Amino acid sequence: MSEDSTIDDLKEMIINWLALDDKVKELSATVKDINNEKKQFESYILEYMTKLNKPIIDTTSGKLVKDEKKTKKALKEDMVVGALTEITGDKHKAAEFTKIIFDKRPEVENIKLKRMKLPGKEKKTKTV
Repeated sequence: MSEDSTIDDLKEMIINWLALDDKVKELSATVKDINNEKKQFESYILEYMTKLNKPIIDTTSGKLVKDEKKTKKALKEDMVVGALTEITGDKHKAAEFTKIIFDKRPEVENIKLKRMKLPGKEKKTKTV
């Protein structure tokens, strides 16, 4: 395979990637708009489900279920220091233990292709 054909192949791949990237951005914007509209309806429906004390509503295509879940917030260094200070009674030791814990967290490397904007190219702002 010659260098020219390799460069031509690369150019074609880049053109295809850029076209797909544009399409993904366009579809993502559409999905975002739809999700925002859906959230407005969801808020209204959930409010009425709460008022009427109806956690389940039957529809022609299935059921709407008011699903309540509790999750824990992300662990922050100051939270860990506070908890360890409570346990040990020593703020200095708690800070040392926290540093060790956070330093031992594994790192994950993600490599992906990123598209950068050219200087002077303004992003089109969407008006509502």
